[in-house]
Amino acid sequence: SSGQAVDHLARLPLPPTPLVGREEELAQIGALLADPARRLITIHGSGGIGKTRLALAAAAQHADAFEHGVAFVGLESTPSAEFLASAILTALDVPLQGQHSPQEQLFACLRGQEVLLVLDNFEHLAAGARLLAELLQRAPRLTLLVTSQARLGLQAEWLFELGGLSCPPAAESHDLAKFSASRLLMQRIQQEHPMPALTAEDTQAVATICQLLAGMPLAIELAAAAIHGRSIQEVAVALAENMHILETRWQDAPRRHASMQASLEHAWQLLSPDEHHVFMRLAVFRGGFQADAASEVAGATLSVLRALLDESLLQRDATGRYRIHKAVRPFAAEKLRAAGHAEEVGHRHLAYFVALAEAAEPQLRGTGYGLWSQRLDMEQGNLRAALNWALASEAYEMAARLGGALWLFWLRGGQFAEGRAWLEAVLVQQAALSPAVQAQALYALGTLLWHQGSYEAGRSVVEQSVALWRSQDHRPGLAYALTMLGMAVEYQGDHRLALVHLEESVALFRRLEDPWGLALSLFHLGFARAMAGRSDGREPLAESLARFQAAGDQWGAALALYGLGVWAYNQEQFGLARVHLDRALAMQREIGDNLPLARILNYLGELARCDGAYEQAERYYDESLALLHLLGTRGRIAIARHNLGHTACALGNTEKALSWFRQAIDFYRETGHTWGLTACLEGVAGVLAVLGQAVPAVRLLALATAMHEEAGARIAPADQLAHECYLSSLRAQLDDLAFATAWGEGQQLTLQQAVDYVVDRYAVFGDSWPAS
Repeated sequence: SSGQAVDHLARLPLPPTPLVGREEELAQIGALLADPARRLITIHGSGGIGKTRLALAAAAQHADAFEHGVAFVGLESTPSAEFLASAILTALDVPLQGQHSPQEQLFACLRGQEVLLVLDNFEHLAAGARLLAELLQRAPRLTLLVTSQARLGLQAEWLFELGGLSCPPAAESHDLAKFSASRLLMQRIQQEHPMPALTAEDTQAVATICQLLAGMPLAIELAAAAIHGRSIQEVAVALAENMHILETRWQDAPRRHASMQASLEHAWQLLSPDEHHVFMRLAVFRGGFQADAASEVAGATLSVLRALLDESLLQRDATGRYRIHKAVRPFAAEKLRAAGHAEEVGHRHLAYFVALAEAAEPQLRGTGYGLWSQRLDMEQGNLRAALNWALASEAYEMAARLGGALWLFWLRGGQFAEGRAWLEAVLVQQAALSPAVQAQALYALGTLLWHQGSYEAGRSVVEQSVALWRSQDHRPGLAYALTMLGMAVEYQGDHRLALVHLEESVALFRRLEDPWGLALSLFHLGFARAMAGRSDGREPLAESLARFQAAGDQWGAALALYGLGVWAYNQEQFGLARVHLDRALAMQREIGDNLPLARILNYLGELARCDGAYEQAERYYDESLALLHLLGTRGRIAIARHNLGHTACALGNTEKALSWFRQAIDFYRETGHTWGLTACLEGVAGVLAVLGQAVPAVRLLALATAMHEEAGARIAPADQLAHECYLSSLRAQLDDLAFATAWGEGQQLTLQQAVDYVVDRYAVFGDSWPAS
């Protein structure tokens, strides 16, 4: 048959359904096929990823480029490499001749032929790769397009890694037609079960299914088949629990495509015992893993990881991080459970990530923050899995160690709510923890509570931490807890006690070898003095700045500059305050830490308000508020709303001002925050003054003034200027007697009466403001 030219195009199988998506992949494979130097192309990917469909589409699209056509060789039923040559000859319709070996007949058949040969499902015929290498030598015009879960390992091989179809983001509503995974799912659903237009909930469920299956075409088609007797939403929920519903009743599907289980069993049978051992243990990871983690947790060597990559059971990204396909992990996990090793591997996984978090915690305090926070950010899936496993397994000490080590990662990353939830769950079992671990977990929880706006709860929890550290004479822990306690007390208006705690923490840090802790406590000491209006706040802030700069810590330096800006603002040195805050702003924009950035923007808004630049102030406050919403820091959100209320009032937008004050009052009533309620009542008085409601405005202003005097609190410069403006306006609206009468009535009110007076009688929550 040597030299015989036969058109094999008609011998390409016709797929039962059209190819969806893959336009970019088809173009890339077309470019490979057009290059005569690339004669062995392997479409490489996991089972069910769509290798066969793509190869068929590419072959049909480019058949005319090959003089003697194309041929398709399905190798699924070929038992071993010994029968590979015979299988190819059979697909070419070349009868076997007894006097020559199948290999020699194959070489003779294809010598001189310009043919594209598609070899499908090659993964179980690894030993046949040598035949392909020789075939390429004997037939110089031959091109091979191979599909395989495993690489061939030949020098001539050009790998084309095939991934999943594009998926709509699960957390948002999108046009499903823009994503090939959702197009395929909807097409197959309509084919199986014609249905009316999707609801918004159905659209979200489609996106969730596509994400859960990571765009794997086989899994998506099986999910569509699973909608027999179920809704799309029910299938999404079921898939989130397990993948066993992914099976079909198709009579014409290959056996390995009848279910995800069958497809994965096919791949499992190709693995060696060592690969079995490692692969099922890798199921414990979430969101990928590094090689060192795989070694520690699963006993994986680099050679086994490479083998699993070659078998398409793992993927590796540009950073060198390994991943298991979402649809594959449940299969591996089931193998792990069946082997009886799930508990052992879960404990090894937990121990590894506790050690990682504890190694990271001191590095997060200084210049190592960027590198270590990135590492922990990549490991968030594993950290959550480790915490879940620890709680479920009653490994409370390990769970508390992990949560206690992650406090700064959660804090600086703005993950207050998540960190709080984990730590609260751990501390339900507080009695089961050793004192040091308990104290650290309480410190971590109190810090997150306070930053989230739960001020009283945060203070109470940190006080417990302080007591535990004192009882153990653990000075490093005590120093950090006292710094946090000083912050909490200062915010609640007890400047004297705050300074006592902060001065003790500074003294402790000076005796300890912790320069970062000392610089941080100096910042808080200086800040507390600044908020109390004391001129001696500058010295600790300047020392904090010098220490952070000497260490090369940009985050800390920006924090200290912010503190110096606040000190200068409270000393009414507005020009100097702006210099410090502008420098801090530039540094924090580069660093990208949202909480300090929001605080700096807030004080720049305060400076603009002092200058009467209310529109500029509003822009600063708006940007600050947007960042705070991302973080969920409810207390600081309330402050920003209060400030925006004053700005809106100054700009004459009373309706907007009332809305801002109303939202801030909601929070302060819930938390019982006296200072916040007092400040908001003063703001409402300003709005009433603009609206001509002078008598209730004077009453509120009188109550606020009395509250400030009783607490000995210093009013911030911007609020003091607003107070004077409101007072001047009201004196102009009332004669001396009426003003004095209303002022006296206001001074007789309690804070609760004043809040009720505003909320109920004057309908802060509505648009109507009746006369008094």
